[in-house]
Amino acid sequence: LVRGAQRARVAGGGPWHLILRLSRRMSTQSSTSCWVWCPVERNRGQPFKHPADVPIDDAAAAQVAFTDHIQGPKVAKISPATVLQSKGNVVLIAERGATREVPKFMVLPWYEGLLILEELEAAHGQPGHIQADWWDDELRSVLEKERAKSQTGRLNGTLYTEKRLLNIAVTGSKFLDGDEREWSYRRDNLKGEDRGGLVDGENSGSFFRIRDITGYLPPWEAFHNEKCGFYQDFYQVRWEYPYSEVDYSSVENGC
Repeated sequence: LVRGAQRARVAGGGPWHLILRLSRRMSTQSSTSCWVWCPVERNRGQPFKHPADVPIDDAAAAQVAFTDHIQGPKVAKISPATVLQSKGNVVLIAERGATREVPKFMVLPWYEGLLILEELEAAHGQPGHIQADWWDDELRSVLEKERAKSQTGRLNGTLYTEKRLLNIAVTGSKFLDGDEREWSYRRDNLKGEDRGGLVDGENSGSFFRIRDITGYLPPWEAFHNEKCGFYQDFYQVRWEYPYSEVDYSSVENGC
């Protein structure tokens, strides 16, 4: 995992890596459309596994995720809901005629969920992508209705990233920033040094220096990509010498 571009060092084996980044605080609001993460049908009855959770120090779970590709849309799906009240880390939602309280990290902004649906539609049946068995006519109808509101008939993920994620990092269950503050799934108010680019780092233990960042996938694209498969920001990186001379194309997250 990438511990932050400002440290210019990376852990792992291949060029695609998580940049553990942030979340905008949800203010208390009423009747706001949203999406809620849910387990896929075969995982019902089991503890909910967030699609951003990476199996660290669990070889069996890592095998299932990285080799069998039981990750991303094979682990979690989204369902339309309405935010009724938000207090602290708990959100009261209405979903299919019932109300329930869920942790805030299970709630997605409405537009962000639509971006997931548009990506699943575009990747349907395409190689290199994890297919979503829950992509159905009901969700397709919701997506088409929302796209019809746009003059172009398409969503704008680039604009959403610039407006909503510029100072927010979408990360995993636990991230410790430079101020020793712990974040879960989203990290707000990124400092200038977090966004300013790479600085010299050093190889240390399981962390390795990187030469450059060569690509970026927002979480809704990384979610179903076989080289990623988690709902986090992903960056494509080039290692610093001598690791830059290695061919990582056969690694699970290499290219």
